[in-house]
Amino acid sequence: MLVEVLYLALPAFAANMMPVVAARLKLLSALDRPIDANLSLRGKPLLGRNKTWRGVAAAVIGGVAVSYIQYLFAMPLETVSTTAFASLPVALFYGCIAGILVMVGDALGSIMKRQLGIASGAPCIPLDQIDYIVVFILGTAFFISWSIPAAALLIVTTFFLNLVANALAYGIGIKNTYW
Repeated sequence: MLVEVLYLALPAFAANMMPVVAARLKLLSALDRPIDANLSLRGKPLLGRNKTWRGVAAAVIGGVAVSYIQYLFAMPLETVSTTAFASLPVALFYGCIAGILVMVGDALGSIMKRQLGIASGAPCIPLDQIDYIVVFILGTAFFISWSIPAAALLIVTTFFLNLVANALAYGIGIKNTYW
C-alpha cells in the first residue's frame, strides 16, 4: 500500500517542491508577487511575502507534468481505487488540482502560523511538513478512495520524507533553511 499511496501523491510532492525550484532558478519572475497582496488579518500578515503567484503557477505546472508522466506509464494499483488516470484530460485535471490543493494547504498553514505569531520562514513542525498533504488528501477524495489507513500512512510518511528532503535541499543549497 505504501508504494501506491506515494505514487498517487507524486503530483502533490512535485507541486510542493516546484515553488522553491522556480524561485531559486528565477523562473516565472513576472508572477513573483504575493498572493495576499500584503493584506493582514488581526494586524498580522495574512500569508507573507513568500507565498507568490509564481509558486502557485510552478506548483500547478509540476503537478500536471508528473500526472502526465504517470498517465503515460499507467502503474497498476491494487489496494487503492482511483480514477485519476482514467483518461488524459482527467490525468491533467488531477495534476492541476493537486498543484492547487498543495498551495491551498500551504497557504492555510501560513495563515495559522501568522495568527499564532510564528514568523514567515520560521519552523512549525509538524504543520510545515503535512499541511499540504492533508488538504491534498481531502481535496482528491473524488479521484481517490482514500481509506483511513492509506491516508494516515501517507501523512506520516510525508512528514518524514519532508524532513529528509528539506535537509537535503538545504545541504545542496536549494533551500535557505533545513525545515
